[in-house]
Amino acid sequence: MIYLRFFIVSQVNLIKADESDAAIIIDIKKADGAKCERCWNYSETVGGSKEHPTICSRCLKVLL
Repeated sequence: MIYLRFFIVSQVNLIKADESDAAIIIDIKKADGAKCERCWNYSETVGGSKEHPTICSRCLKVLL
């Protein structure tokens, strides 16, 4: 039986485990990047704009 789970997080890395191992291992780490001042999502694109260094590229598109 396969269960599908959804995560409400900024970043998820799924790694296929060995087929013979039925155990599930969850490793929790802080997301890569920095927190966007506008949307509060963590993104590696925060700081990419000299004019708006505290927002992500997605928010930058909305503001311009």
